[in-house]
Amino acid sequence: MDVKETPEFREWLAEQDVGFVNELKRIREHVFIGDSPAIGAYCKPLKNKLYELIIQFKGDPWRIFFSWEGQHCVILLCGGNKQGKKQMKWYRNQMKIAGGLMEKYK
Repeated sequence: MDVKETPEFREWLAEQDVGFVNELKRIREHVFIGDSPAIGAYCKPLKNKLYELIIQFKGDPWRIFFSWEGQHCVILLCGGNKQGKKQMKWYRNQMKIAGGLMEKYK
């Protein structure tokens, strides 16, 4: 499976801890295989063709929002650490950002 990253995602990722980046790479190898993401322990569907990749890193809950294009390409849209934030507000904000990026890059 081809995994693409939006420029916004790459910019955000470049600012993250190298340990987190390595953990994301490790998880990506297990999740984005075959013809579609392996929905399960690390992924869950949200709405409007939006999904989240779930990562626990150093005890913090991280989320990467993605969609897929066609049958063989995942697009990583945006992400963040939801630790210490009002969860529903955080999700609404991130889903709005991810939805806008999904429209921009589809």
